[in-house]
Amino acid sequence: MGPLGKLWSMCAISRLRQPMSIAQRFREFGIRSVFQKLFVLALVIVTFCPALAAQNSETLGELARRAREAKAKRATANTTITNDSAAPPSSVPAAAPSNVPKSDEPRNYDLKKVPKEWRNCTVAVAGINNEEDAYTDVHLDASFSGNSFQSNGLWTYDGRITLKRSITVILPDWVNIPNDAAIRAAWQSAYDGLRKHEEGHVRIAMENSLRLDNASVTGTGSSAIAAQQQASQQFNQILQSVRSTHVSSQQQYDAQTDHGRKQSVVGGTDIKLNCP
Repeated sequence: MGPLGKLWSMCAISRLRQPMSIAQRFREFGIRSVFQKLFVLALVIVTFCPALAAQNSETLGELARRAREAKAKRATANTTITNDSAAPPSSVPAAAPSNVPKSDEPRNYDLKKVPKEWRNCTVAVAGINNEEDAYTDVHLDASFSGNSFQSNGLWTYDGRITLKRSITVILPDWVNIPNDAAIRAAWQSAYDGLRKHEEGHVRIAMENSLRLDNASVTGTGSSAIAAQQQASQQFNQILQSVRSTHVSSQQQYDAQTDHGRKQSVVGGTDIKLNCP
């Protein structure tokens, strides 16, 4: 049998027999010199032995798959998707609880905590001084309904305003605060003061909205429609008055307290984050 014939037989037998080492197969087919062994081995792998080539391909594929998986795991471990896509400092424990006071929330507003990742206390000071990070969102949805009646040829509309009120206080939540008792105590104090300041905005909103709730609107005219149109004009005037008073009183409150930094002028505590 020639060399190529021996080569083909090796590959064919490799598919039928139990696995055998390369050295055993060389001895079986009389291939003894080093040159012959290298030549045959190269031809077997490249040309005539798809089984061996497939095995090598599978090995490379497995390595590539593992490399992709390792890369994905590294990316997941080093990336914390937050709002600002900022990764938390490595010094912060992954399970560290947010340092937000658990006080009883008044039922006249909802509290929304916006996660913030500040790398240290100095950055947190700048964050808490940012007026966009703490504010009160007020939505007043007013409508009126009533009845028209005629008396002595004149139509009168008598109605009442119905109010739906939605007030939300938005506050920053320092989620990656260092596990340091002094820093956490300082943040707690500043957070409490910030919340108290925003509750002042809630009180102003409540006081102004009470002018709308169940308020009376009336109108008169030569017809039921004319009477209702006059009541509608009165309703719009009331809304405009409440809106104007609400805006000016909120602005006055912020000017007086410097957005909470001088809250003591109205009997509260000044907002200040004192970093240890």
